[in-house]
Amino acid sequence: MGVQERKEREREQRRHDILESARHMFIQHGIHQVSMEKIAVEAELAKGTLYLYFRNRDELLMALVSEEMEVLVAELERVAASKYRADRKILRGVEAFYTFATEHQLFYQVMTQVNVQSMIDGASSEG
Repeated sequence: MGVQERKEREREQRRHDILESARHMFIQHGIHQVSMEKIAVEAELAKGTLYLYFRNRDELLMALVSEEMEVLVAELERVAASKYRADRKILRGVEAFYTFATEHQLFYQVMTQVNVQSMIDGASSEG
């Protein structure tokens, strides 16, 4: 394995560690009480290091939500591909969403506490 591959693997691991630290902080303290500085302390990194991976707290939060949405979409696709009748698929889909929301605290917090549209609009204007 070359140096470049090792550096890329280390970068991905650090990104993963940042996301896990942020997830823990958001769940533990609430979305609105967590800053990049608090995440940096939790991740045991310099605050500037976080900005090498994420432009701001909202981008980091959206990365977490995106990861969780991938899990939800996969589960809903599994339900959609099942051999159940349409009415049963709808019920199974609702059950899957409910189960997901109860098991994924951060997703539930974001969907109930954050004005997601304002985050999307802000991200669109930056890009």
